[in-house]
Amino acid sequence: MSNTHTDKLKGIPVEILNFDTTNGTKYTPSITATLNIDNSVIREISQTKISSTQHTPAYFVTPGFINAHAHWLMLGGSSLREAVDLIEKNPEEMKQRALINAQKTAQMGITTVCDKGPPGRKNAPQILNQIKEYFHENNPNNPNNDNNGRNVIPRTFASHWTISCPGGFADVFLQAVSTKQELLSKLEELRTSGSELIKFILETELDANYEYKVVVSDELLSAAVDFARTHNMRVSAHAKGTLGIDACLRHGIAGIEHALQATNAQIALLEERNIFVGLTLEGFECRIKHAVENREDTNTMRVVEYEWAAATRLATKLAHFHSDERNSNSTNGTNSTNSASNVLFASDAGSHSTPHASLRELMLMRKFGFSPTDIFRAATWNGARFLNQQNNIGKVAQGYQADLIFWNTNPLLLSELEWERLNKHIAGVMVGGRWAKLPSHLSSHY
Repeated sequence: MSNTHTDKLKGIPVEILNFDTTNGTKYTPSITATLNIDNSVIREISQTKISSTQHTPAYFVTPGFINAHAHWLMLGGSSLREAVDLIEKNPEEMKQRALINAQKTAQMGITTVCDKGPPGRKNAPQILNQIKEYFHENNPNNPNNDNNGRNVIPRTFASHWTISCPGGFADVFLQAVSTKQELLSKLEELRTSGSELIKFILETELDANYEYKVVVSDELLSAAVDFARTHNMRVSAHAKGTLGIDACLRHGIAGIEHALQATNAQIALLEERNIFVGLTLEGFECRIKHAVENREDTNTMRVVEYEWAAATRLATKLAHFHSDERNSNSTNGTNSTNSASNVLFASDAGSHSTPHASLRELMLMRKFGFSPTDIFRAATWNGARFLNQQNNIGKVAQGYQADLIFWNTNPLLLSELEWERLNKHIAGVMVGGRWAKLPSHLSSHY
């Protein structure tokens, strides 16, 4: 089935920017080419030259962004109870509100989302599966859609609920287990419900001694990792403290959220073992802003101030983790690859006071020292690797999904100030061969 709007791309030169690394420090060179997109897939990339009358390509094209930490069934409010009530009492309204956020998210260039678990369980798997079905219903390979390009949302990989043990952070909203038998039963239910991910919360909230106590035993974590490997799932863990990070290292968790108290030695091991780290800077920033604006109690302020400071310190550390050994790779920040190679774009969208459809996480990474190239790596190729989807998404290449961002200018050359409004430089967004945002030169054909 042809797509008239993708046909309009034929013959239009674009400069393709990829961020997959071949040796850990050198990126695939950019090329000028034209794209042939058939249904949801890039069928051909024909290398071309800019004509004598053109000084630049029509667009710069990067892979779509992958937000590795979001919550479709949380709406960015200050109360999880409000979200739970909506999920349980009016699931159709929750689905519609989530779909609106998903459409706006796609228009920002986020073409894949990892949903790291809803609050509670009742109705949540059904809603998340309906969101996934909505994506496929609006895919160009589906002969029943009208191919009008509307209602495009990101592809979603999800944990249909979150698992912890009694005493874990927010345990009243989670599936708490105490024994290996209970855990395996919950994991099998999770798998058969259609989950691709397994989300664990390993710890308590921050205590008076600024420690996070681990509540999930090695036996349970080991069983979860074994289950995930058997069933081609990915385990992701909420681990802020040093002991929680150690547990993730022992068991080879695929990804860690937050990692606030990570030591230099732990950071080195996480990178060496290909365990990915989501900073969630935007989430921490939103929490401290909300607390200040609402004059929260003393203990809340203690927690949010500590966690925001720890998150920014970690970001700065990860951004420059290899700066000493790689200084000679680049004369400027644009093409440097100084950061740890296992960082993800992970905003915690939907959680406490944190909006959907936002690229602020990427701007904050820039602010705290990541180079543009390393940010794009985190937001594209690393996300694909975390999901074990690096042969399908995360790169502009023949045979890959047509998840693409079309830029009016080379995004790697934008100033730090221009990163404050990164989306303003996006001309178009395509998700699986469908336009979520149509470039202006095609709008007259819409």
